[in-house]
Amino acid sequence: MRYGEVANCLKNHTDESCIFPIRGKGIHNEPFGAEKAKEILLDLLNRHPNAGSENIWVLNVVSMALGQYPDSIPEQWLIPPYMFENDKEIPRYNDVAHQAGVAFNSLSGGVCFEDFDLDGYPDIITSGWQLYERIAYFHNNGDGTFSDWSKKSGLGKLPGGLNMLHGDYNNDGLSDVLVLRGGWFMGMGCLPNSLLRNNGDGTFEDVTYDAGLLGLHPTQNARMEDFNNDGWLDIFIGNESSKSSKHHPCELYVSNGDGTFTDKAEEAGVDLEVYAKGSASADYDNDGDVDLFISDNEGSNILLKNMLTETDELTFEDVTESADISGPYGSFPCWFFDYNNDGLEDIFVASFHRNLKGFADYFLGNKQAVEYPALYRNNGDGTFTDVVAEAGLQYPLIAMGSNYGDINNDGWLDMYLGTGFPDYRALIPNMVYENNGNGGFYDVTTAGGFGHLQKGHGVAFADVDMDGDQDIYAVMGGALQGDFFWNVLYDNPTSATNYLSIALKGDETNSKGVGAKAVITVTNSAGKVRSIYRKMTTGGSFGSSELRIHAGLGSDVVRVDLKIIWPVSGTTQEWTNVPFNSRILVEENAKEYTVTEILPTFTYPSMEGHHHM
Repeated sequence: MRYGEVANCLKNHTDESCIFPIRGKGIHNEPFGAEKAKEILLDLLNRHPNAGSENIWVLNVVSMALGQYPDSIPEQWLIPPYMFENDKEIPRYNDVAHQAGVAFNSLSGGVCFEDFDLDGYPDIITSGWQLYERIAYFHNNGDGTFSDWSKKSGLGKLPGGLNMLHGDYNNDGLSDVLVLRGGWFMGMGCLPNSLLRNNGDGTFEDVTYDAGLLGLHPTQNARMEDFNNDGWLDIFIGNESSKSSKHHPCELYVSNGDGTFTDKAEEAGVDLEVYAKGSASADYDNDGDVDLFISDNEGSNILLKNMLTETDELTFEDVTESADISGPYGSFPCWFFDYNNDGLEDIFVASFHRNLKGFADYFLGNKQAVEYPALYRNNGDGTFTDVVAEAGLQYPLIAMGSNYGDINNDGWLDMYLGTGFPDYRALIPNMVYENNGNGGFYDVTTAGGFGHLQKGHGVAFADVDMDGDQDIYAVMGGALQGDFFWNVLYDNPTSATNYLSIALKGDETNSKGVGAKAVITVTNSAGKVRSIYRKMTTGGSFGSSELRIHAGLGSDVVRVDLKIIWPVSGTTQEWTNVPFNSRILVEENAKEYTVTEILPTFTYPSMEGHHHM
């Protein structure tokens, strides 16, 4: 089947290639690979009827690729079409990566979505994970196209990395990039990460050694936060100590305030030797300092409470047990987000069971075959409750790169979950869940055209075309040598909704306002008032979203009030009747906000046709 994917989805790519359920322009014009795969699968299942549900799953996918689903599949092996239908219809998202010039062909890797040159438009920096792959920098031209600045910037000569994130470590107003390497390689993954300083002229410089960040541990996750509230971003790196490769403690590099760092992980109590596949950071207890969550791929997950406010020292206390945090065991991506808009940061952490049979069993009636993700609702008293069942998220996810945003501008946070694992048979659709505003989520994967069958890695959100909604960039290559694929850029078709986009400029707080909180209060035409809670962050653990607070406001808005809470100064700024459908800049300690220049928007052609099963 991989032969068929290369011949069709890679070499003869369309905007429907490898989108599950496969149909329309996604059906293979060169059928040889899929035909041979189907022949082998049917022979296997006929000779060994109990050969495994994973083979039944792949048989259904292969038949779709040939345009022979569902009619050609024997009844006992058919997964019926209704299993892939969604309860809610949404506009279909169009992959515009090729026409925009950002369809980077790589293996698994990371992505940063950010305005690196301060021209107002978000750019894209992405990578593949192998050392022979490169980092790519795509500059947004503001007209629907991007220019490849990889060579000009100096990034193209640097080796790739499995993940990356961005933040302004030296407070010069420019976002810098941290590239993470060695994840999954265990003892052979003792590779240096790279801190890349943004020089402000379109170039970047590797300052890892000079900044004191040189370490040799396998990793793929980190957080850039101001953990000690001194106005400078610190860096937590979650390293991978596994059963076969021990003694890779997590690191906490505290900024010295001069562009250099000192590792204080042991002193702070975070030098944990765990298989850290993801990390998340937020002030979950609203006490004014940033806490940590670690996703452990070989054990129970960990919640660390920052004791800075209580002790005036940067130390962390393990409160996992008292907070009632545990699984899923063998987890991967994670994040803090306020999914229910109650002003408290909740936790999402996805399972990574790498069990294709268990995934397929779900569609054949065995819905307890694998461990589900966890959605920990913050109870406001230091404890959490796993509400994954009532939220409608009991699905056999095998999630990797993932992130969240507000895809329909209704003020409720949604999520994009990249899926798969290193196996050519792991043709598992990426998933998108839309928040229903009532404590649960709708699966809108099929309706929105998000069900990409390639391996979803780094995922990031930003408004790439300045039309007031968040678009999505995702890395689609796999880990295996032959599993290259084009990255995707999903253009958001949302219309007739309102938004407010907020940039922050710190004074006492770090320059981008990372960690600052926003409360957006919306009044509709009936006089109903609601509040939307956001924080300045790059989002989830695998993919780095634009450092702006994007708040969808819904379709019925007559008034918007705004409150910004700054973590270092403790300043609270409040304004009424803020103009919505605008981009504003809020500076710490300033009396007024600034409505920034309205930049030209651009539109990508919509996808032809709207297919239904």
